[in-house]
Amino acid sequence: RGAASLARLLWRLVGQPLTLALGSAWVARWFLRGRLVRSRNLAEFCLWCLAFDWVLRQARTIMRDPVYRLSLKGHEHHEAQPGLYHAGKSERLNRILDKADVSTHQHYKSPWIWAHGDLRTILPTVSYSQRHLLYTRYTFPSRSAPGEVITLDWAFPDLGSKFTGAGQPPLIFFLAGVGGDSNAPYVRDAVHAATARGWTAVVMGARGLGNTEPVRDVVNLFNPCDLVDVVAGVQIVDQVSDEGTPIVLAGFSLGGITLCNLLSRFADQVPSSVCGAVSVSGGFRCDMLDWDRYEEVFQPVILPPILGQIFARYGDQIEALLGPEKTAAFLASQSYRELFNIFYSEIASRSGRGHAEFAEWKAAQEGEPHRHRIKVPLLFLSACDDPFHHPDHIGAETHSESEHFDSPNVAYLLTAQGGHIGWPERMWPSNFGYISRVVVSFLDACVQEGSLVSAALQRQNQ
Repeated sequence: RGAASLARLLWRLVGQPLTLALGSAWVARWFLRGRLVRSRNLAEFCLWCLAFDWVLRQARTIMRDPVYRLSLKGHEHHEAQPGLYHAGKSERLNRILDKADVSTHQHYKSPWIWAHGDLRTILPTVSYSQRHLLYTRYTFPSRSAPGEVITLDWAFPDLGSKFTGAGQPPLIFFLAGVGGDSNAPYVRDAVHAATARGWTAVVMGARGLGNTEPVRDVVNLFNPCDLVDVVAGVQIVDQVSDEGTPIVLAGFSLGGITLCNLLSRFADQVPSSVCGAVSVSGGFRCDMLDWDRYEEVFQPVILPPILGQIFARYGDQIEALLGPEKTAAFLASQSYRELFNIFYSEIASRSGRGHAEFAEWKAAQEGEPHRHRIKVPLLFLSACDDPFHHPDHIGAETHSESEHFDSPNVAYLLTAQGGHIGWPERMWPSNFGYISRVVVSFLDACVQEGSLVSAALQRQNQ
């Protein structure tokens, strides 16, 4: 099923536009040569008509596709427009944005050959050149699932690297996207950029998934609604770090959604040492889960590898939990909605934890109702051609009037191009350079601002 879904995706991204271009050229050649008018017989005339009809159907399919239409017509029909948006009421955030020179990053343009958001999403992951990293793993008891552990992979500063700022070198805490862990290409690239500056990096894995420690009971498998361990992970990092160490946060895709939820819904439990955060292709809302394009095109490609990995680890437990028929349906799931209805709803009914309805499960991941509680400077980075999490679906605030902003501590950087955790900068990119620069520059400015505030408080106390 995964191979078939991938083949359909490749046909949609590459085969369909290419054959449409060739078919259009062929039909145009017939017209110019008068072949359609001078057909020798009825069969040949019918063949030309069928070919012309096929070309029109493919063109109509592409023009109805929102991602292709966006690349051809631009953003004028969408609520979210490219730009840098914030309330302007926080002097602290204004200084951070100026120091990081964030406004210059909004002018990103991808190489012309990567014509739309799908290609800008897939290319950097395919072409990524693996960077050498050495992680040290530490595990801590889970607070939400007794008997399970929180997995934290630590990467320490490179030999020869030196932190040039004032005070203690910062620690950056990463949350990966769906199916990702400390070895995800975009995470490795950002970790490398941080450790090269003398920072310490920590990557928290999704419990029981990816390269994290296996769970003892499959009921305790990672659930994006359960943020107890994420809160605990940040608090543990704060507790074991040297006194005065500034902590900054970064999340990608689902990790960005989790980060926004953490900083809003659990604002009072975020340690005071946290001085900045960046959400990359994340969101405050999860309306994209109801977007049929994302559900039909990409989720059937994303899910099979994850489900196969889960079944390889916990097959016996899943069969015991679901039974043979539901286990087959679990492995055949093609969308997050199907996965919830088969797996997470069953866990909720058996364990009494979780949510019984998909709408409740989706709402529990959203930080938008609590956005006004955010205390930490947060940069919300997204692309207006994102084929997964389009800014119209994820709660980006783009009104010019400051009173429409729920929180003065959030800035929204929306680029016209970039895809989903993509932003390729070359014809064949070997890294996620744009993302790493934006993340590190903004968080470095947050650390500098925090150091200035700390120094001022010390002088005041003296």
